[in-house]
Order: sequence, then structure tokens, then C-alpha cells
Amino acid sequence: MPWGERLSDTAWRWATELRIVAFPWVVARILTVAALVAAEVVIDELSSGPDPVQLRDGLLGWDADWYKGIAGDGYGGVGEVGLRFWPLFPLLGRGLSWVLAGNVALALLIIANVSAAVFMVLLRRLVLRETGDEALAMRAVWLSAIWPMAFVLVMGYAEALFLALAVGFFLCIRSRRWLPALALGILAGLTRPFAIFLVIPAAVEVWRVWKESKARERLLGALAVLSSGIGIGVYLLWVQIAFSDMFLPLTLQSDPTRQGSARDPVSSLLDSAGQLVERDPVIDGLHALWGVFLIALLVIMFRRLPLSYGLYSAATLLLALSTSNLDSLERYAMGAFPFFIATAMVTREQWAERTAVSIASAALAIYALLAFTGIYTP
Repeated sequence: MPWGERLSDTAWRWATELRIVAFPWVVARILTVAALVAAEVVIDELSSGPDPVQLRDGLLGWDADWYKGIAGDGYGGVGEVGLRFWPLFPLLGRGLSWVLAGNVALALLIIANVSAAVFMVLLRRLVLRETGDEALAMRAVWLSAIWPMAFVLVMGYAEALFLALAVGFFLCIRSRRWLPALALGILAGLTRPFAIFLVIPAAVEVWRVWKESKARERLLGALAVLSSGIGIGVYLLWVQIAFSDMFLPLTLQSDPTRQGSARDPVSSLLDSAGQLVERDPVIDGLHALWGVFLIALLVIMFRRLPLSYGLYSAATLLLALSTSNLDSLERYAMGAFPFFIATAMVTREQWAERTAVSIASAALAIYALLAFTGIYTP
């Protein structure tokens, strides 16, 4: 096929698939903006003091404010503590801002929301590839759009970009396209530290086809396995050159005011569960319920999806649970996109699907409201 026709076919396919996922994409943004407006009303009615900084920042609140600072002024402008935010997302925001009259905030929001749409298209493709079930694929897309933490995919967070890269990576390794997998893995490693777990599914897929592969494919497959580590290593090497301590991004994140030191996940879950009966269940106790729910989804994943999906999600969840502070547990776990697929698999019945969509939509609005009022840490 001539190059021009191939490009035209690709553009037409993308346009078609973007239209398919447009409705859940729009619904998620309506719910998030509605939560922001509701937060403003609640604070105006119930608070006599100054507005929470998270409400003033809106879609650029919490971690998004750090990304905005890095994109606008570099790591030097935000100080060493900003090194815990990986560089690709703010670099892209800085680049796009050049054509937006220097508006870094708008650039980050555009990248995040476009990435979310790309992620949903790729997720649908991946589920169709694995199952051939259109209804299941669309259910997974809907759940990814209205997952209770999915409001961060509307904000200036790196999650949407990482999810798009991770799903693209899975599509490539499952179809033995090692060269694009190598590129996507490196980019993912420059986006989020959790990208290191992409090593696991890549290794599983390379091993699965190793005996029937020729030397060139084995080499490219091995490089794809290492790709996310290469991306992470590039960033840490730059930190070493610029700040003389390559482990700063990791040690800063383990500060007690953030994720805290490493801890066994069982103790973390038990302590969180204790908060349900002792104090402040909204902030702390619900982490335990989420942990149990995600573990149950893992069991389904190992039973009904290829091994690479379960191992990737298990590693991500294990690290998210292995901290003394479970704040942001739900967001970190959301980086393991197979949880969306597993949830879609257990909601095949119409009543189950409607119940899941209703609960998820309400939870998204509530969690977003709590985040914009400064109560919940996304």
C-alpha cells in the first residue's frame, strides 16, 4: 500500500475510534468540572476562612501544581523536592507552551486530556485483541473513564500520559513489535517511576516466544524488556550530574510526609482498616477497602487474562501497599490498567454493568470534590 494511502487509513481509523470513546471521555470531564463547581459552592457556604489552595488551583492543584512549576521554571525553579516528579510530562508541557503564548497550564491540561483519549482508544484496541468482545472493550473504556480516581486524568497530572504509553507498550509486546515497544518503554520510564514494572510483562512475553525467535528479534525483545529501566536510568543519571545524588527522586518520595518508609503491605492494610472504626474513615480507612477490592481483582486477572497482565498489576499494587502512608494508593494502583479490564469482566450482566457505572460515577464526583476541597490526597 502506498505511504499516502496508509497514512490516510491510519488517520481515518483514529478518527473513528476517537468518536467511539468520545462519550465516556466527555462524561468524565463533566463530572470532574461539576465536582470543582460543587466544591466552590460548598466552601463558600460552609467556610468563613480563605479558600483551600487546592480549590484555588482547580485542575492544576496538588501534583499538577508541581508539574506546572517544573514546566515553567525547570527543576531549579521548584527546588530539589520537585525531582520526585519525572520529566517527560512537564517537558512536553514546556514544548507545547511555546505555541500557546507561554501558557504552561493550558499546555499541561491539553496534553493530559489528549493523552486520556489516546489511552482509551488503545485500551479498547487491546481488549479487542485479547478477547474479540466489543461489549467488554467498551465496558473497560467506560470504567477507565469514570474510575473514582480518574478525575486526575482531567487534571494536569502525568497519569494519562503514562497510561497511554503503558497500554501502547502492552499492545506492542503482545504482538511482538519490539522496536516500538522499546521506544514506548523508554518514554514510560521518563514519565513515572512505576514504569519499572513494565519490565515484568515484557520479560514474560519475550520468554513466551524466545525459542521460535531469530537472533534479531531476541535482541530487540531483550531491549524492550530493559526499555523502561533505560528511561528511568536516563533521568536518574541526569539527576546525578545536576544534583550529585541520583537517588534523590526516590529518597524524597520516601519522606514521612509523603509515602513514608517501606513497610509490609499486610500491616499497612490492617492499620488502614483500623481507621474505619477509630477515626477519619474517609481519608484513611477507605484505603483498606480499596486494597481488598484490588486484591480480589488480581485473582480474577490471574485466572482470566494472560500472565503478563496479572504480574504487572500485582507488582504495582504490592509497591503501592508497601508504604507507611497509603495516601494516593488508589491513584498509584490505577496506573495498572488491567484493573479496568478485570472489573469489566465481572460486570458482564446488564444489572452489574449499570450498578458499576453508577457507583463509579458517583465515587468519581465525590473523590474529586474531596480533592478540590483539600480533604483527600489524590
